[in-house]
Amino acid sequence: MKKVLTAMTAMTMTLQASENLNQEIINKESDSDKSKIDFETFKNNLNNQYNSENFVNAYNKSNSTNLAGSGSFVGFEKTVTLGLDADVSGTVSSGDVLIYDLFVENNDNVNASGLFIEDVLDSNTDLISGSVTTSQGNIINGNQPNDTFVEVNVGNLDIAESVIVSFSATINVVPDGQIIDIVNQAVLETDNVGTILSDDPNSFSEPYEPTVIRAQGATVDLYDEFDEDDFAAYHEVPTPIELRTEVDRIKGSIGGPGVDLEDCFTFTVEPHRVVNSIILESYETSGDNQSTDYHIYLGLPPVKFSEGNFYRGVLTENGLSFSIMPGRTMIEGDYSVCLIEATPGQDYSLVFLSEIEDNIFNSSFEQPKP
Repeated sequence: MKKVLTAMTAMTMTLQASENLNQEIINKESDSDKSKIDFETFKNNLNNQYNSENFVNAYNKSNSTNLAGSGSFVGFEKTVTLGLDADVSGTVSSGDVLIYDLFVENNDNVNASGLFIEDVLDSNTDLISGSVTTSQGNIINGNQPNDTFVEVNVGNLDIAESVIVSFSATINVVPDGQIIDIVNQAVLETDNVGTILSDDPNSFSEPYEPTVIRAQGATVDLYDEFDEDDFAAYHEVPTPIELRTEVDRIKGSIGGPGVDLEDCFTFTVEPHRVVNSIILESYETSGDNQSTDYHIYLGLPPVKFSEGNFYRGVLTENGLSFSIMPGRTMIEGDYSVCLIEATPGQDYSLVFLSEIEDNIFNSSFEQPKP
């Protein structure tokens, strides 16, 4: 008889691991300023996840035709979601909980036998013991104290049948200022249809791609007008800043009493760096104005002020968490940013998200600055 895997079935399996997850997550909670984890909220978020459109899209694989290495058509997909934002940062970071889901469906014309799944986690994550669930078969490894990897003996899978295996993991410490890839790929061994690597269904460049999620370390503060000098009030000579890591922050306030109505700074993007986005992290208005014009230039701003030749836009509170240069990246070269305000007292913070070549970052950027 064909087995039907529904969102409700998956939700039920997730709740079976609730009590073990509860204790494990509480044990991993740090003594830092992270907020207390509300596990009931965590469980509710999981329930909502399995009723979401994303879940349906990820696991509605009745027409899947992933070609296994043996020439069989057995779909083996693996997804990852952020199950718990432990520090309420809005980003994937240290201490957060990831949920991995592995989905196998037999789209071949023969019954598959002897299915066995093994999943060794990324070195920067720890398996939450007791979080492993499966809709079929026996969990061999993953639910005992000190288990570090997942093994599930699925058994046989007839034509058009499917099975889902899920587990959770916590992210270890991510160094300040770094963005790392957390990579994971499972292996499915069978008796008669070959060995199959899991594939990320959200990536379409190649078959059998590992499942990757990016984790971000704490933001490094580069420049704070409240602790250092004001940014240049005139665009002719912008304040130089130096990008140091992959997650850099500046803080400013546009406005002295009717005098400082510009904040202008300039920086260099080195050959080994790409700035993928500049995020508006915070923005507080003062007076009647509820927005701030900004201009981004290649090189220095022109003496006679004009629109930015790289990008121009408007900062508002509705733009929080979004890049101020959407759809663009900064490669090697000099750039300048000028924020222009008619009413003084607009406070803001910007976060530069970069990608640095690994060998450069590891050798020089990790060294303390003199």
